[in-house]
Amino acid sequence: MSYKSHSLNLWNPSGTSKLDIDCEDNKIHITTSGGQNIQIDPVLKVGSIDDVEQKFIDTDSAIAAGNAGAAAASALVQQNLDAYVSSNNQSVATLNATVVNNKAITDAGQVQDAQDRAAMNTNLTNLISAEETRATSAEGVLTSNLNTEISDRQSAITAEQTARASDIASVNASIVVQKNRIDDLLNGSTLDLDTLSEIVTTFNNVDSNTLGDISQMKSQLNDLIAKINALTSSSADDVVLSLASVIANLELDSTNSAFLASKFFMNFNMLDQYSNASSGMLGEAVYKSLVIAASSGALTGSSTQAEYEAYLLSVLNATYASTVISGSTLENYKLRYIDPEHYCLETSLPSGSKPYFKGQSQSGLADVEWRLSFCSNAGDKNSIYTTVASGTQQGNTLTIVPNYDNVGIWKVVNGINNAYDGFKSSLLSLTLG
Repeated sequence: MSYKSHSLNLWNPSGTSKLDIDCEDNKIHITTSGGQNIQIDPVLKVGSIDDVEQKFIDTDSAIAAGNAGAAAASALVQQNLDAYVSSNNQSVATLNATVVNNKAITDAGQVQDAQDRAAMNTNLTNLISAEETRATSAEGVLTSNLNTEISDRQSAITAEQTARASDIASVNASIVVQKNRIDDLLNGSTLDLDTLSEIVTTFNNVDSNTLGDISQMKSQLNDLIAKINALTSSSADDVVLSLASVIANLELDSTNSAFLASKFFMNFNMLDQYSNASSGMLGEAVYKSLVIAASSGALTGSSTQAEYEAYLLSVLNATYASTVISGSTLENYKLRYIDPEHYCLETSLPSGSKPYFKGQSQSGLADVEWRLSFCSNAGDKNSIYTTVASGTQQGNTLTIVPNYDNVGIWKVVNGINNAYDGFKSSLLSLTLG
């Protein structure tokens, strides 16, 4: 027996779900909106009203089952969707937190970098300011020392001019005395004794005492003539003796010390500087860089050697204008010392004796056996200010220590930049008369 195919579509009141019922041959196919398929087999035959009612009941059950399946499927889909949304929200929140954290780290790094740059700028500014202050102070000290030295030299020149006038008057008086003595010796002689040779010849047969007196007089007369020539010379340079000559003619007192009796000159090499701190020479390149730095822009690192030497010589000549001897060069810079009464020579010093710098005994330096020192008060060796030369002694020979290239170091009275430094002199040793 065959049946025709029938299809029944049922929609819920909202129009969102449907139920398809297909009757074909001996089977009933029920398809829900959730995709479930229900097959009823065998096909019930409609024989009574009760059978029809039962079919509707069965249909309602099938529809209810279909709706329950659809609801379950919809709930599962919603559950999966909610889980996806929740997981995605968590991923977005995590990513957002990572972005926020990275931005905070970047912002903090930028702030720290700005603080570091500000600190570096502040430190650099402080260093520059400190260096400017130090350089200004050092230049001020150097200028003050130069001004003091110039003032001292000018005062010494004035005093020397006064003393020289007095010495010339004294020498003239001594000349008159010596002339009168010679006239007395020759007065009444029947011989023409107008030369020393004739006097010696005449007295060859006189006893030894008389000859000894004549020899002594001859020596004194020669010394007097030399002093007269020095004091009456028309050239100012000739009036100043070398330090070696002054020391050789110096008479020490019972304490093996004496102040210099005559002004003197010294020669220096001004192209290098002795450093007491390193116990050696700075070297011409280092000394040149110091001069350039102190030149207030007059010299630069690109200045030629000729420009450098011309500048240094002009500064020295301006500083020592009253005492520098004309024709001086940097390698042979010649200065007059016209205040000998301030220079005290001490020899045969006891063990433990030290050189002085600005009134202080230099305990950190080696012992010295002799020293030549500038004293604040003329003629007062208890007012030693700075030892300009010192060293070892063997008999009457005084050797300057330290020494380099066979010449001794002469220390500057007021130091160089407040240090006990100096320059190579023209002497290695001195000999007592």
